[in-house]
Amino acid sequence: MKRTLFLTTTVFLLSISILKADSWKKLKKFPGRNRTLSFYFTINDREYVGGGLDSAEHLLKDFWEYNASTDSWTQKSDFPQAVWAAVGFSIGNKGYAGTGDGGGSGSSLSAKFWEYDPANDKWTSIADFGGGKRWVAIAFSIGNFGYVGTGLGPSLSYKSDLWQYDPLNKTWKQMASLPGSGIKDASAFSIGVKGYVLGDCYSANLWEYDPVNNTWSAKKKFPGTARCDAAAFSICGKGYYGTGEISGGSVFANDLYEYDPVADTWTKKLSFQGTARDETVSFAIGNKGYIGLGGEDGWATSDTNYDLWEYTPDSSCLNPKPVSFFHASDTTICAGKCISFTNLSIYAASYFWNFPGATPSIDTSFSPIKICYANPGTYDVSLISINGNVSDTLILKNYITVLEPTEAGVVTALHDTICPGTFAKLNVSGTSGPLQWQSSYSLNNFSNIIGATSTSLIDMPSKDIYYRVYAGSGSCSDSSVAYKIYVAPELFAIFANADSGLEIKFNSSGSTGDITSYYWEFGDSTYSNQPNPVHIYDTAGYYHVCLTVDNGAHCPYTICRNITVYNTGLNSLNKKIIWSIYPDPVGGQLIVRSDHEVIRIEIKDLLGRKIIQEVLFNEETSIDVSLLSPGVYFAVLKGEQGKEQIKKFIKK
Repeated sequence: MKRTLFLTTTVFLLSISILKADSWKKLKKFPGRNRTLSFYFTINDREYVGGGLDSAEHLLKDFWEYNASTDSWTQKSDFPQAVWAAVGFSIGNKGYAGTGDGGGSGSSLSAKFWEYDPANDKWTSIADFGGGKRWVAIAFSIGNFGYVGTGLGPSLSYKSDLWQYDPLNKTWKQMASLPGSGIKDASAFSIGVKGYVLGDCYSANLWEYDPVNNTWSAKKKFPGTARCDAAAFSICGKGYYGTGEISGGSVFANDLYEYDPVADTWTKKLSFQGTARDETVSFAIGNKGYIGLGGEDGWATSDTNYDLWEYTPDSSCLNPKPVSFFHASDTTICAGKCISFTNLSIYAASYFWNFPGATPSIDTSFSPIKICYANPGTYDVSLISINGNVSDTLILKNYITVLEPTEAGVVTALHDTICPGTFAKLNVSGTSGPLQWQSSYSLNNFSNIIGATSTSLIDMPSKDIYYRVYAGSGSCSDSSVAYKIYVAPELFAIFANADSGLEIKFNSSGSTGDITSYYWEFGDSTYSNQPNPVHIYDTAGYYHVCLTVDNGAHCPYTICRNITVYNTGLNSLNKKIIWSIYPDPVGGQLIVRSDHEVIRIEIKDLLGRKIIQEVLFNEETSIDVSLLSPGVYFAVLKGEQGKEQIKKFIKK
């Protein structure tokens, strides 16, 4: 780390008699309506004030710019909604405002937030405040982030949370909460890379927030009387706190105290020269502080609500030597990527950045937000912070490391749609660097597939799923476009048949799934693609019948069953068949003899229950009755339309 002095000789052109230290100066009156609890923020050398409540209890939404160099006010585009007790902060060249009450006494709280662009005098809606609706909160900025927290939520609930706003990603992130049960009507300021919060009507506690470690630390308590809605600002590395409503109400302060964060001490300064008040606007431009507007007990009164006062601190602050410091959003990136820088310098009015090997290579903004590196390597970064005739240079050697780009490649699959219980087969081509297959059922929250680190993947998903390849690691990584594999719905086939001699009626209505086609095999070398075909066999006999259903995704389901087809000439029984059975009584085998080649015989007991059914294909054949219990049974010759011929026999 190298620090060099830009100019070794410091010349003060203005004498102390002209710029009197620890002094107040009354400025031009505010031209808008008198008001309290306005929001405000500083962008470069301009202050912006908007909203609030006037002495007639009218909610306001007008918005004003103050130019400190000319001591003049200019009205700008109105804030999008009338509101009071909102908060504001600035990041770079943009301002941000939101929350507050759009009714009265907390009756219509808001979580809305807007971004203001002074170059175009335009308000743009951004993400709602992450902590929800509230008013009388605190806000401050550190580097490229804004912070909002504490205050009162719905039903007058006290808040202690703190939220960080990232303008690059346009998101809110919850940070560590302020210790304690919550506060309202507090004040805040930032010094360098730390934020400070104090004042909650009943406590003199001072808390320091460290954004790097996301922690709070208790500091030296405010030595004055505890108060609400006080003014606060910081200049020259010191914090200033004063005015406000003394706890208990109806008593207002005009004192001013200076806080030194290095020594952790408070020093009483010259009191505010305006009328004692609370709910003011307070800010710093350059090395001057400002307090104005405001009122008493939340309501604007008399002329005090139009005035603005300028504070000049100690003479040592008139032209202090700046201290350069910064950090990058990432110090190891992939070639072709861009990063941003957060300026944490103090006591500077202008800046000169140098980024060798990057585009752009030079920048003069407060915190550059799009510095891009095209080629691998290590690169220095330098910052010169300037305040009048003095400067400070910080050079960080080999601060940025740029790695070779990584390509995740393109994923393809053997089939986009697979059958249940089968494998998906995928490949990736054009990958560079180590790779990892990942999967997700919803295009969100991809997770690694254990052991899947080669260019091919075989997996058996149970339902529709997305696959992608993640290549590289850290900031130099890449993800492929997600590839979806469809798992076809599971099918089930079943069929029934009804016989009418050689004519068989088949039915597949019991099958389930997204069936798009049917394929019947009747066992006699004939086929059908109808869902419920009628088939006529040439001859009686046993046939192996199969039904295959498909859903168009090549995921067939097949069921097969043996059926028996009878000769229609037999079933009619219009002509009496000559047949006989023996022996009678019978012990094991009952012999059946007929003048037909094919007959169907049922054995029934005395209650008419069917015990055995046989189809006999010869003029003489036997039926095994050895397992029947001794008793009287009937041999029934079955025919069509319920026609039967019956013979009785005894099982011994």
